[in-house]
Amino acid sequence: MADLGAAAAYAEIEDVGIDAAEEIARLAGLSEIEYERQRPQSAKVLQMRAPVLDRLVQKERKAIDVDDDGKQGRRLDLPDTEPWHEPVRGEELIQDLCTQIKRYVVLGDHATLAVALWIIHAHALDAAEHSPRLHIASPEKRCGKSTLLGVIEPMLPRALSVENITSSALFRTIEAAQPTLLLDEADSFLVDNEEMRGLLNAGHARGGTVIKAVGEDFEPRQFTVWAATVIAGIGRIPTTIEDRSITIQLRRKLPGETVERLRSIRRGHIAELGRKAARWAADHLDGLRDADPELPDSLSDRGQDNWRPLIGIADAIGHGWSERARQAAVALDGDGIGEEPTAGVMLLSDIMEIFEDRGTERLSGAEIVQALNEMEERPWPEWRRGKPVTQNSVSKLLKPFGIAPKKIRFHNDTARGYKRGVIQDAGQRYVPAAAHTPARNSGFQSGTTEHSREINHLGGNESGTRQHGVPVLNEPKRLKNNDCFGVPVWNGTDGQEWEL
Repeated sequence: MADLGAAAAYAEIEDVGIDAAEEIARLAGLSEIEYERQRPQSAKVLQMRAPVLDRLVQKERKAIDVDDDGKQGRRLDLPDTEPWHEPVRGEELIQDLCTQIKRYVVLGDHATLAVALWIIHAHALDAAEHSPRLHIASPEKRCGKSTLLGVIEPMLPRALSVENITSSALFRTIEAAQPTLLLDEADSFLVDNEEMRGLLNAGHARGGTVIKAVGEDFEPRQFTVWAATVIAGIGRIPTTIEDRSITIQLRRKLPGETVERLRSIRRGHIAELGRKAARWAADHLDGLRDADPELPDSLSDRGQDNWRPLIGIADAIGHGWSERARQAAVALDGDGIGEEPTAGVMLLSDIMEIFEDRGTERLSGAEIVQALNEMEERPWPEWRRGKPVTQNSVSKLLKPFGIAPKKIRFHNDTARGYKRGVIQDAGQRYVPAAAHTPARNSGFQSGTTEHSREINHLGGNESGTRQHGVPVLNEPKRLKNNDCFGVPVWNGTDGQEWEL
């Protein structure tokens, strides 16, 4: 009946001297107070009863999504998590978090523990100096990305999930609402978005801010971008963000791998775990602020920044979780595992191998290029538009490392080339340590031959073949032990991966 009344009202004022639709739209854009002031006069001009005008304005507001304050959209309503009513045992909390994650998502033990520790970190953000981005990476669709987001969202404080956001909205949202951000479909809005990348990078460290000019006088104002953030998407994200992230690699489940479907009616216990995490974090906040955990040496400086708050939480929990957290850190991030090397770093690594294989202290540029172009599993044979790499390309790639070809005497001749010491010095600085470790597989344990080829704490595996005496190196692979249960794997000790 309300719609019929509104239609009748429009029909009755067709001959009024103003555009009724425009007036209704104007009134819908007013604040509630201003509309109440103008309502009597507008109803009189439009020759309709005030209740009919109210219905028309309310209908228009819904159409343009205007809130009661006259602004479009709805206010951000992010309720704080109510901490659990009694103290929480950390070992029980972390075990329950891991259990719930594995209940709905096919995920290895190391990755599961990293997610569980990150959830607690989001509640203990006030104690951290850095907040690693939790990067949920999916190579293709249907790998469980949305499910994992759905599992962790109810456990997070002031969670705000968005599938697209502008950089302007991002820093204003963080400043106004202090949310835990869940940025889904990141591959759709992070690509080539330098401003967004800068904001997410700045928010990695406590105190991270951006300066923006606001108002008619363009006054410089400071906005915080410090926030716990989940970034989920298909494929890669910008390397500077990836460097500030703990990456969880998802895989499509096999027919024999079964998990429960996540339904809204099952989220009650998940949200309860969020309350328990809030209570545990509140009770241990002072201790976490003062924590200075010992971190694995194999982590890069940035990796140590990322894992410090999580390992600090694991140390506070104790009961074996300290060692498990360090094993997870090494498995997921140790020695740059998972990082895709730049072309320059890849070239340094391969030239180091050429020197090692030939047992010489100097090589001409022509010899190096010939050896590179014989590496069929590397990009050099088809470096530019299907053509082999040249001495000029090698020189350009090495230039940023301060390396340039020099005239070198070879027996009775001279040629432009490189000395091993110069390459070795740069390699030790930029190539992940494992890539130039002489005994590449020392300390490695495996239950099967197949796993010994696939699971490798070094981040790279040799092809097992040689061409003209040059070892062929495959590109570094992400560790696969985070998806193998019950298989002995490298963990920096003589132990095995645990069973959750």
